[in-house]
Amino acid sequence: MKNRKQLIYGILGIILINIIGSYFYKRFDLTQDQRYTLSNAAKETIATINIPIFIDVKEMDEETGETVRTEIYESVWKKL
Repeated sequence: MKNRKQLIYGILGIILINIIGSYFYKRFDLTQDQRYTLSNAAKETIATINIPIFIDVKEMDEETGETVRTEIYESVWKKL
């Protein structure tokens, strides 16, 4: 009975954490060189622009020098 109660409390706790987490969404850049973080100057510049922004991101393979992935981001200021 005690194990069942702990299991139910554990499941309810996980559900509660997921519900709370859905309201407070935050991404973290844990790379050592902050590769995926925009500078404050870039954020300020993007905030002043009122038209859609398209950013083409290309990553190079360090060994071969070839493009390994390309992505396009639209309306960046809405994602900040």
